[in-house]
Amino acid sequence: MKLKVEKVGHSGFNVPFGYAYRGGVLEIIPEEAEIVKFIYSQYLSGKSLSRIVTMLNSRRIPTKRSGTWAKKTVSGMLKNPVYCGYHRFEDKLTKGKHTILIDTASFRKTQKVLCKKGGKQRNYDFGEIFQH
Repeated sequence: MKLKVEKVGHSGFNVPFGYAYRGGVLEIIPEEAEIVKFIYSQYLSGKSLSRIVTMLNSRRIPTKRSGTWAKKTVSGMLKNPVYCGYHRFEDKLTKGKHTILIDTASFRKTQKVLCKKGGKQRNYDFGEIFQH
């Protein structure tokens, strides 16, 4: 599995919202990508996870598996480095070959806000993402 992540950039499992796994690479699903950008922008503008979940569910926007949104789902998306161009495997990140949805600066800022609000920062080797 580790070699697959290093070679192609993704394991093929747990494909993140906003992407599809086709031909060995992550490809953007435009409609979902807009939702990812919306979630990040709302969070960075000060909206709580609960408020974002309420907004998504009230608009009847389905999750990847056609379910309803939960705070855990949104929180997981906000912590997922795939959106700024990296794949995570165990405690390591590998630069992906996929198109990013969130710029690194916005991702870094999101992580700081999450930690400030009491979230746990994982001890992954984020390299350049978290250099201050």
